[in-house]
Amino acid sequence: MFITSGVSSKNYNKCVKLIKEELIRRKKLFSDYGGEYKNYIQNSKEKLPVYTVILNNYDSIYDSNPNIYEELPDLIRDSERYGVVFVITANAINSVQTKIVQNCPNVYTLKLKDNTEYSSAFGKSVKTSPRNMKGRGFVNVNGIHEFQTASIVSENLNEFISN
Repeated sequence: MFITSGVSSKNYNKCVKLIKEELIRRKKLFSDYGGEYKNYIQNSKEKLPVYTVILNNYDSIYDSNPNIYEELPDLIRDSERYGVVFVITANAINSVQTKIVQNCPNVYTLKLKDNTEYSSAFGKSVKTSPRNMKGRGFVNVNGIHEFQTASIVSENLNEFISN
């Protein structure tokens, strides 16, 4: 599921309702497997996809749907164990409220405006920044590591996806 800026409150509410319904369905489905997606996949003969919910440009989504702040922390906290994963993109490190961020186990940053923002992102004193190359960033997986992303197209990504 892909939720991006400009989504109407009506459509946003429909998406949240679908996510909640899926979580309820999976809770019931996993009840004989310790209530966990991993146990269900390992011990049942059924296959069930991991759902990924992408909140692209959180800043804009929050501006048009401020109730996201009340709903999202509980959804994120409970979702991973049921095979529903959230990906949140934002324009600034402080755009996503602490109540939401504390439920996100993985944080990736691309080049930030100020080196001091890396300490906010990772809760550690990071005194450096990624090398000055498009697509460079940091991730905290068993320590702070630098990574490189790549684009799948050299031109207009939105047009490529539409095609």
